[in-house]
Amino acid sequence: MKKWTLVILIMSGFLGLTTALQAQNLCDTNEDCEDNNPCTSEQCVCGQCHNVNLPGAACGDACTEGGTCLSNTTCALSGASCTSDFNCGFGCGIGQGPNFCPASQCQGGTPINCDDSNPCTADSCDPATGCQHDPIADGTGCGDQDACNGTDTCSSGLCVHSDPANCDDNDPCTADSCDSSLGCVHAPISIDSDQDGVPDCTDNCPNVANPDQADSDGDGIGNACDSCCPDDAFACTDTVCDLTCTQKPNHAFCQNLLGPKAKCQPNKKGHDSNGCVPK
Repeated sequence: MKKWTLVILIMSGFLGLTTALQAQNLCDTNEDCEDNNPCTSEQCVCGQCHNVNLPGAACGDACTEGGTCLSNTTCALSGASCTSDFNCGFGCGIGQGPNFCPASQCQGGTPINCDDSNPCTADSCDPATGCQHDPIADGTGCGDQDACNGTDTCSSGLCVHSDPANCDDNDPCTADSCDSSLGCVHAPISIDSDQDGVPDCTDNCPNVANPDQADSDGDGIGNACDSCCPDDAFACTDTVCDLTCTQKPNHAFCQNLLGPKAKCQPNKKGHDSNGCVPK
């Protein structure tokens, strides 16, 4: 009595499992069995879905291309080679058992490149929908990371560029430049052409030694090199650059030409073309 009870329970459980498996794959037409697997051809047999494998067929999905369907598929219980459940003893009658042929799967292939070259998106791929480009957090650094090109940050999935660095420090004694890593660089300039102890960048007479930097008329040009007054065209006068800008007579010049009593008097009647008056 107990033996038959055990057999009945086992058969009931087996039939229940078979019924449950069939209930999960019920169909009326082949279209009801679509599984979106490129390596199978779907068929509705005896009101239940069954996939016929397509070994060696080209396959892929929204994220992979150039794949090949797996060719070596074996029955779940017996291990025999198969391309469909029909090779594994499937029949429409009850009691055939849940021996099935696993669906062929796509293998190999080349992943699709979803890189959109946008530093402000996180690129990924969904096998169903394809490439995804999700914006990364606003304020994240982007751009070429070159300090000379400004500071660039992400905003709503876009890289927003700032103005390039302005390295002019308005200091004539520095050579201004920009380093891609360090940013603005201001190198000191220490050239002193006339060797008077004052660098050219601040020397009011860079080519004439004048350590005192005297500038009587305040025009920014040192007395040592300033021609602050127009020449009066008289050879016997020396232009003196001071607050009054005077023409100093050079009597020696006239005496060398006209004798020891000659004087430089360009404003006196009787002077010659050099401004000299003989005595």
